[in-house]
Amino acid sequence: MSARQLRGVIFDMDGVLVDSHGAHRDAWRQFFQTLGRDVPESELDFILDGRKRGDILRHFLGNCPDSELEEFGRRKDCIFRQMRLSVVPVPGVVCFVRELRRSGAVLALATSASRSRAHSTLREMGLLNCFAEVVTGEDVLLGKPDPSI
Repeated sequence: MSARQLRGVIFDMDGVLVDSHGAHRDAWRQFFQTLGRDVPESELDFILDGRKRGDILRHFLGNCPDSELEEFGRRKDCIFRQMRLSVVPVPGVVCFVRELRRSGAVLALATSASRSRAHSTLREMGLLNCFAEVVTGEDVLLGKPDPSI
C-alpha cells in the first residue's frame, strides 16, 4: 500500500516516534530508589505498556492519596527531564512522518504521556505541525491497555 492510499495514521509516541524506553526505565528505577525501593528489572517492564503515571504509581506503591501521587509524579518527571538528552527520534521516523503528511495523510498521536511532554517532544522533533490531533493520557479516563486513547 502506498502512502497516497492512506487517509490517516495514528502514531504512539514512546517507542514508536522516540526511543525513550531506556530513559523511562532509568527514571522510574531512580525514583523508586529515592523511596528506598529496589524494583527488579522484570517488574519495570510494567512501565513500558503505555500506562498512565498514576496507574504505574498505584501498581508499585498501592493506594496512595491523590496529593501524594501528584507529588511522586512530579518527582519522577523531574528525574526523567534530566535524562531527556538520551531520548532521540527512532531512526528514519522524522522523514517518514513528514513524507506521510506531504502525501496528504491525516496524522494523529495517541499517547499516555502528558500533554506538555507530548507537545514538547513533537516540537523538539520539528513535527508538531504534522499532527492534526494529539490525544494524551490527560484526555482519557483510563490509560492503556484500555483502548480509549
